[in-house]
Amino acid sequence: MIFDEIWRFRRQRSQAEKDFRKEISNAKNALDQQRIESEMQFELETLDDDLRVALTRKLEVSARNLDIPIPQGSECWGQHRTNGVGFLKDTVRNDFKLQIRKERTERRNLWKDILLLISGIAASTQLVWTLLKSIISHTAIR
Repeated sequence: MIFDEIWRFRRQRSQAEKDFRKEISNAKNALDQQRIESEMQFELETLDDDLRVALTRKLEVSARNLDIPIPQGSECWGQHRTNGVGFLKDTVRNDFKLQIRKERTERRNLWKDILLLISGIAASTQLVWTLLKSIISHTAIR
């Protein structure tokens, strides 16, 4: 659901930029061109903020699931231009994403180690069982 929202915002931004570039190239004079560029800048910044909010929400969900503290403080958070919703600033969001990725990797490696240990125990048990079976059958033949 959040992924769909992120995809939709990225697509909207791309389409809006394409449409504005077309309008700018079709502008009749420099004043119209400047007005359209100003509208484009505001619209693209708003769409970028929408995307930042969606990305932040996605990371917050992941962090809560992994029990990772969410960054606090005004230096970590920005505010949407139009609706005032908070989002993680780009540099903080990237560091936070790396922290989440690291925690996931550590947890996955722990499970890999556990499964490797269980596999080793199962293989050793099978080996011992086969050897015992062989010894028993060998002694029964005599």
